[in-house]
Amino acid sequence: MPPDWAAQKARLAVAEGKDPAPVGEGGREYDDDALAEYEGAKTELDYANWLRSKEIADFFSRTGFALPDAGSEAYDEALDYTDVQLKIIQQEGYDAHDFNIFDDRAAELWRKPYVDGAVRELTRSLRPAGQQKPAHARG
Repeated sequence: MPPDWAAQKARLAVAEGKDPAPVGEGGREYDDDALAEYEGAKTELDYANWLRSKEIADFFSRTGFALPDAGSEAYDEALDYTDVQLKIIQQEGYDAHDFNIFDDRAAELWRKPYVDGAVRELTRSLRPAGQQKPAHARG
């Protein structure tokens, strides 16, 4: 759960007269099971970052997407991830306006062919083509 949601959930619990769950570093709620798993993980990450990395790994596992390799175009610091988001939105057939991305950005996307490589890296699948989940069924 994102940190701002955890804070809102805690405020709602207090308003309802309930005792909110303790919120730890990074605004993440402490969960006894997750905390026990974290303590046994032997990681140098703090609890909040460990939870984030676990959520990311779970997403990629559930959807069948492959994490980009080291040195991938997807990690280029010059890459604007709103351009990547727009390209994926277009590929999936959605309206970019629904995502608060407007025509001025879409009009310039053709000048950025390097975005295609990053999108290919981020949307490549570990599953064979016949076993891929349709876009609406992904995580």
